[in-house]
Amino acid sequence: MTSAVARLLVVLTAIAGLSAVILSLANPTDGEGSVLPRSAQVEVTLHSSAIGRPPVFAVTPARPEDLAHPHFAKSPSAGLLIDLDTGRVLWSSNPTQVLPIASLTKMMNALVTTASADPRRPVKITSADTSIGGSIVGQLPVGHRLPVETLLSGMLIVSGNDAALALADGLGPGIDAFVDRMNARARAMGLHCTHFETPTGLNRYDKSCVRDRARIAAALLDQPRLARIVARASQVIEIPYSGKRIRLRNRNPLHQASYPGTFGVKTGHTQAAGWCLVAAAGNNHGQRLLGVLLHSPNTGQQMKVLLDSGFAALKQ
Repeated sequence: MTSAVARLLVVLTAIAGLSAVILSLANPTDGEGSVLPRSAQVEVTLHSSAIGRPPVFAVTPARPEDLAHPHFAKSPSAGLLIDLDTGRVLWSSNPTQVLPIASLTKMMNALVTTASADPRRPVKITSADTSIGGSIVGQLPVGHRLPVETLLSGMLIVSGNDAALALADGLGPGIDAFVDRMNARARAMGLHCTHFETPTGLNRYDKSCVRDRARIAAALLDQPRLARIVARASQVIEIPYSGKRIRLRNRNPLHQASYPGTFGVKTGHTQAAGWCLVAAAGNNHGQRLLGVLLHSPNTGQQMKVLLDSGFAALKQ
């Protein structure tokens, strides 16, 4: 074989390899070999564009001497504490146990909404939206339209089921289609514990585990629009057509207690799920922690203990 022919074969082999890489990027899979639907392919791209943060759980868990040691009189059903910037696990309890998650479901609603809708896009409010029970924003104008951003604030700050339902129904198209998109996003993110039946979390079949909740929270905090909302202790929203102004007070017990450095994330409670909380806080050294508690006897008190123990561990 001449040297010229040999060089040609090398070039052709390289081109073939590059083509295979391009094809794999154009057709991402869900990890089991099947090509994801087009909507999920977009979600993969969005999820991979985190702003410089390593993927959660991408590193080996901390050594035993580096772990946090929170002390609870009565433990939550499951919990997790991670260093948000490195993904290092500082403490965990039943990290893959599948449990009802109540309104923590709304974090995925927010991710799907943000990926598909401009913040100024108007969403029509229906009577079905305003007749839903549980925690609500209230005073949403039936038959009129509100911006996506206003509804996101109502859903994330006060856990408004009316706002969550309006987003799902208005952006779906239809509630079932919107929930399908939530589940597609979960599959694209590799969340094997997670399944949604509703956009609100009111159904006891909306389930997940603390490991998946942490991944969703990290993705939410990587979206500047959402990060700004969940970091607010309160916000005033204006309701067009009525001239009313509604003050939303964050249901996060860390916000309510003015825990230093709190910047999120989401509360949840139903009879099936008990009290649930995903919370994030930072300290004066630029360190950021993310905690998750499912079915806790006291989310506010236990999250403070958990975060305090984590920051203490980082000092060692």
